[in-house]
Amino acid sequence: MRDFIIFGKGDFADIIRYIIEEEMQRNVEAYMVNKKYLDMEVYCGRPVIPYEEAERYYKPSDYAVSLGYEAHDMYQTRERLQYELSKKGFFFDNVISNTANLTNASLGHGNIIMQNCVLAPFSKIGNGNVFWATAQVQHHNILGNFNCIAPGASSSGYVKIGNHCFIGTNATLKNNISMADYSLIGAGAYVSENTSEYEVVVPVKSIKLREKNCFDFMR
Repeated sequence: MRDFIIFGKGDFADIIRYIIEEEMQRNVEAYMVNKKYLDMEVYCGRPVIPYEEAERYYKPSDYAVSLGYEAHDMYQTRERLQYELSKKGFFFDNVISNTANLTNASLGHGNIIMQNCVLAPFSKIGNGNVFWATAQVQHHNILGNFNCIAPGASSSGYVKIGNHCFIGTNATLKNNISMADYSLIGAGAYVSENTSEYEVVVPVKSIKLREKNCFDFMR
């Protein structure tokens, strides 16, 4: 199996390295970053190389890459990076926690699936998606590419999620609905109907009880 090179450094890259080395029992050989952010030669005991010249340091066909840079632009940057690195010849393996349950799920390339996720039977997953811990995708779901499924988010059966969607923490998607490209679903939202492109769905906002304290409810 190929050793990994992680794009990016920082907390998200640390999580990816942990899954690769501690749970998948594979090796992270190096990190790469854009040359303008190359402010150190070593990170976590591995060399850091310039992204623009990565193929000069490591033969692309010998290494897998994972994107340890999350990007907060509905994963458009992640799509560009995966495309550019694939053109250089690097392969995008899936990074999958050994506690995830992927019974009969179909996967593309470059997905990251963290601890205790469930991808139920007959689900079909595209490329470059990130499933944070405890996310659940139920049976016969179809997900496109470069979506973020946040911790605790869950979908019922026969849900379709397009590309570049963000499904927030503990959000719930009703069965038989479709999330259009670039849908943003806020934390804790319940979505019961189809969305349109670029649509934002959020729940009613929680409020502070400013004239109460915790002991008022403990009698």
